Amino acid sequence: MPCSYEVFADLDVVKIVFTGSTTVREVVDLLDRMDIDPAYHRTIDEILHFDLIEGNALDPAILKNVSELIRGVMLMNNRSKRMALVARRQPGRTVAEAFFDVIARVPELSVRLFDDPLAALDFLGRSDRRLLLPETRPENRHQACPS
Repeated sequence: MPCSYEVFADLDVVKIVFTGSTTVREVVDLLDRMDIDPAYHRTIDEILHFDLIEGNALDPAILKNVSELIRGVMLMNNRSKRMALVARRQPGRTVAEAFFDVIARVPELSVRLFDDPLAALDFLGRSDRRLLLPETRPENRHQACPS
């Protein structure tokens, strides 16, 4: 599934992961699934991972429209929450930056863009490694062998 999420009720955080060439329809489907999930609520903090986006990312105009749609939902909710966007590489970084530019204008949200997933956890006040992508967990990062 190109857009997936997992609610960590014990942490009051939802992890959202965008994979492959995510389409607008898939993002809308994700929002619909989250909206009917009883474990998800409007004030839950979010960590969004963009590093697994590949190929042709969303067209900038379409991305702006989707971001505006999500911004509108957030404005209607009128709830405070934190959102950590994690994007270390392209094309996910471009998508995350465009999303950030729109969503950061919602006054009730505290939104930050990170290239370091551990800094994103710090921002959310969490340290649970389940919120990271497996390949970004410190224990899974490959270290260069000393020569």
